[in-house]
Amino acid sequence: MDREELTRLLADTVEAVFVFLHQRYAFFSSVFREHGLNYHQYGALMLVYLEGRISEGELSRLLFLNPSTVSRMVYALEKEGWVRCRREDEDRRKVWVSLTPTGKRRLEAIKRKQAEYLAEQVDALGPEERERAYRLAEAVNRDLRMLISLYEGER
Repeated sequence: MDREELTRLLADTVEAVFVFLHQRYAFFSSVFREHGLNYHQYGALMLVYLEGRISEGELSRLLFLNPSTVSRMVYALEKEGWVRCRREDEDRRKVWVSLTPTGKRRLEAIKRKQAEYLAEQVDALGPEERERAYRLAEAVNRDLRMLISLYEGER
């Protein structure tokens, strides 16, 4: 496969993932609402979950949100017990955000509910399609994690 074919395939993949998730937006947003979250809060929590701890400034950059918006959002999440914030001793302007144990459990419950919903959809397929979907999920997960690790080496 040449570079142009690969680029086209990956563009089609990004589009298909977007359409797939967009079609199911109502379900995903209902799960967020059950936990008192909006989409941006969920995104912030996932970034904190993945990083272990992250600065408000980095959250702002990664979420493409104004720093004051992120600061208010983090404050609201802290009030609800999702995260804990700690100011850096050397630079009091820098705030580090990490999940509380309760926040981690609640976020894992959301991820589990999302996965169960998607598994129900795969279960509705015929045996051959279901097996292909399992293999595809394994391959996509493995390959995306490999690309993630390559990107992390560039940061």
